Amino acid sequence: MTAITLAYESTVDEGVDLQMKVLERSRVFGRAWAQIAILAPAAGLATALTLFSLPTSARVIGAVATTLIVGATYMPLQRRLLRKRLRAAAVEARGGDVPMSVAVEIDDTGIHSSSGEHTMTIAWSDVADVAQDDVAIEIYSSDGGVSSLPRGAFANDADADALLARLQNALP
Repeated sequence: MTAITLAYESTVDEGVDLQMKVLERSRVFGRAWAQIAILAPAAGLATALTLFSLPTSARVIGAVATTLIVGATYMPLQRRLLRKRLRAAAVEARGGDVPMSVAVEIDDTGIHSSSGEHTMTIAWSDVADVAQDDVAIEIYSSDGGVSSLPRGAFANDADADALLARLQNALP
């Protein structure tokens, strides 16, 4: 394979988006759903007990409504708060809301990326999953690492498609 070298600028929001995708693939949000499974019915039961002077049907309606409201608002709120915290940490680490230069070398041994003080290598044998959209190719390693390669960083679409084919062939 001919080595491919990419260089691009990554914004704070692109980095946070990538971190959120990694967390969605992990068990972080699964634990949040477990919290909802406990919290929402508990809130519904508390509502039903608070409305003890009302008829049973009104208490049931109040309990169901409370359960649905808690369930529908808790997860989006958790995601929004987590995203806000991740963004604040990234801005602090970068010394402001500034783009970060990223260099990527793709060769016969794998994908090597560096940005700021961080370096990461994903060997071809460690590629666990590949995802793509119109914006980027995301490479997930078996140890939980992820590398996102913007399609705009490639010299042309053929290079991006060739890498994508190589990545798909590397999948177990």
